[in-house]
Amino acid sequence: MSAYPGNNDKLSSISEYGDYSTRTSLTGLSMFSGSPYSQSPSGGSLSTLASVSTRSYQPNGSSQSSASGGNNQIMTQRVRGAPKHNYEFCKKVRVSMALLGILVLVAAIFMLSFYLPKQYEEEPTVLPPEEPPLWDDMISYKVQNNELLFTFAQNVTSALSNPTLIALKANFGVLLSAESKENITIKETNSTLRMTFLDKETGKTTLEIEKSDEYPQCFEVKWTTKYQNKLDDCFDIISSHWYGLGEVFTQKWPLDKAKFEMTPFLTADFIDEYISTQFGGVLEPFLINSRGAGIYIDDHVPLHISMDENDSKKMCLRADPTTEYSRMYKEVPSNATNVLKYTICVEENIKKVHKLLFDRFIEKPVSTPDLEVMKSPIWSTWVRYKREVNQSIVLSMAEQINKYKFEKSHIQIEGHYSKNYGDFAFDTDKFENVPQMLDLLTTWGFKVTLTVSPFINLQSTNFIKSVDFGIKVGEKNVPGISRWWNGLAIMIDTTNPKAQDFFINTFLESFKKLRISGFKFDIGETNYLPEGYKFNRDVPNPNYYSKTYVQMASHYKLSEVRAAYKAQMYPTFVRMLDRTSYWKIENGLLSVVTTALTLSILGYPYIVPDMVGGNAYIQKPNKELYVRWTQLSVFLPCIQFSITPWDYDDEVVGLVRHALEIRKNLTGIMIDAAKKFPETGEPIIRPLWWYWPKEHNALVASTQFMLSDKYLIAPVVHLNIVSHAVYIPPGVWEEQWGERQILNMTTGNHLHYNVTLHDICYFKLLSNLTMTDDMS
Repeated sequence: MSAYPGNNDKLSSISEYGDYSTRTSLTGLSMFSGSPYSQSPSGGSLSTLASVSTRSYQPNGSSQSSASGGNNQIMTQRVRGAPKHNYEFCKKVRVSMALLGILVLVAAIFMLSFYLPKQYEEEPTVLPPEEPPLWDDMISYKVQNNELLFTFAQNVTSALSNPTLIALKANFGVLLSAESKENITIKETNSTLRMTFLDKETGKTTLEIEKSDEYPQCFEVKWTTKYQNKLDDCFDIISSHWYGLGEVFTQKWPLDKAKFEMTPFLTADFIDEYISTQFGGVLEPFLINSRGAGIYIDDHVPLHISMDENDSKKMCLRADPTTEYSRMYKEVPSNATNVLKYTICVEENIKKVHKLLFDRFIEKPVSTPDLEVMKSPIWSTWVRYKREVNQSIVLSMAEQINKYKFEKSHIQIEGHYSKNYGDFAFDTDKFENVPQMLDLLTTWGFKVTLTVSPFINLQSTNFIKSVDFGIKVGEKNVPGISRWWNGLAIMIDTTNPKAQDFFINTFLESFKKLRISGFKFDIGETNYLPEGYKFNRDVPNPNYYSKTYVQMASHYKLSEVRAAYKAQMYPTFVRMLDRTSYWKIENGLLSVVTTALTLSILGYPYIVPDMVGGNAYIQKPNKELYVRWTQLSVFLPCIQFSITPWDYDDEVVGLVRHALEIRKNLTGIMIDAAKKFPETGEPIIRPLWWYWPKEHNALVASTQFMLSDKYLIAPVVHLNIVSHAVYIPPGVWEEQWGERQILNMTTGNHLHYNVTLHDICYFKLLSNLTMTDDMS
């Protein structure tokens, strides 16, 4: 191994011990092996190394002089018996050579007189460019200016000379003290890189990076420190685009366009008082970038994530068990540790790294939910009537749907249909004759579903018998009380299999006997758990409440959830959180496309967007917003209405009916893709980079998507648009509206279309020569 003087006066020692080396680094050191510039003796001290590395090399000239002298003697020896004319010729040669030697000597003296003084001028030593050490072909690292910098690439040597080949740049151990970074011990084996950091106050912190045997493109990163110490790793977002994580209030696509502070990675209802810093109901610790890097975070990490906080141009991961995670009751032993653990994989492009991570970490379902739901719209009572729902309202809404000759999947009864939340029975003051109502709805062609939640309110007739199956709190396992928008309640502990059985058999099966076809499982996020909650069994993190809630919901083939964590194996429909009735990306119409794309790449293809037009909490959507919302939703796996087209005028009724006719023609393609997902993992809704992973415009397209592999969907999702810009990727496309022109795009380009409220822009892919193996 070798030592290399970095920054002129600071050195890194690298000593060989069997099959690994130990390196002791100072701040600002650069370390690498195989340097030709100096050799350190095994176990040499820093002072010794310094003397070795600064020692001048003095060539041994004595032997050269001796050899030269011998040659001269041979050259000047006279050969006896030679003819005189030969002797005269040789004499002339000797004279000529002597003159030539004198000239060479004069030239040498002149050059030395010019060069030697320069050698002793006080100028900085010129060294080769400083390079980080290469522990593996895919990783380089260095400690510089109190920063632990890592670079990941398919071939890091090539990437260091060509930065466009860098897949991921990371700043590890951001919160480590300067003292700890000055006291590093580094050990390497063929498969493991281990760093130990020492600090008087925070103690020992270790970093282990282990190469995967099964997946040679992947590395497991694991930090370990004392329980109270926070751990941060940050990643550059300025040179790549990022995707994943799940629902966020400002659902930007790519994700790096968003900004949010360090936030606990816990499922939450960000509509609850519009807490914009929270994550939403569906989360997955899955991240990929446009350079072909992917990150998957371990379950046991008390994870927090920030994006471009304080304009840092970095995405940061933090392990901190002392924040929201401490709301979960558990005994912390004195020797407890805090761990930040995740896997980094590097592939050729974003599509390939997505497949690698997806196949390794995402468990696909073995079946599908009830795909009949995708054929016709869902009609909900919620937005139109909110909590004040009753039998006459439900029947009146169903009659109107039939009157205007709209198709229907089912009618969803939401709101306050019970006397108390948790009764799981119709309030007979509001629903006088439930069997009669259900008979009529069945006759009119409707299935019926109900909204249910895990809450049993204190006033409910079911409260007492449900207590044993609710979330407990504290050391004494007393019943925990949660506050939600409808009062105080216990929450069914879905981590308890017996509680799941109790909830299904005691409450939901009574509805099934009334011919209720399925359920919309509301809530399920961790922010509603009571303070000091304790689950029935040990789980890696609080998000497992959301996961087991989905598990319970999947008991029914026609089921819908809005909270999920690592729950892709359960075949349910996943609904977006309630949308606000405006155009904005902050939970408005613009966020519908970006949320659909995000859920799709995370393994939730059976998407139910929120009601057309949003929830109208603040104001009713205007005509243009309602129509454009419809024209987008018809291309998504499901569509649901609550505000109806006839709440506007005949023009809107006609425009909505036209959009639904388009959907009807595409339903077969949607259902075919839905059926294939359990086998292929290919979602129904796909980002453009799914097929064009190296096209910049495909990587940043946030208002367009592919429906299966056949159609490019480009809805109008902005206010007052008359000229609509559409990015058309390479390929041969046919416009599916207007004159249906054929577009032969040898390269991707933006085209502008004049549009009215009647125009729905989408394109059929006839052929695409760029969809090759190296692009997928």
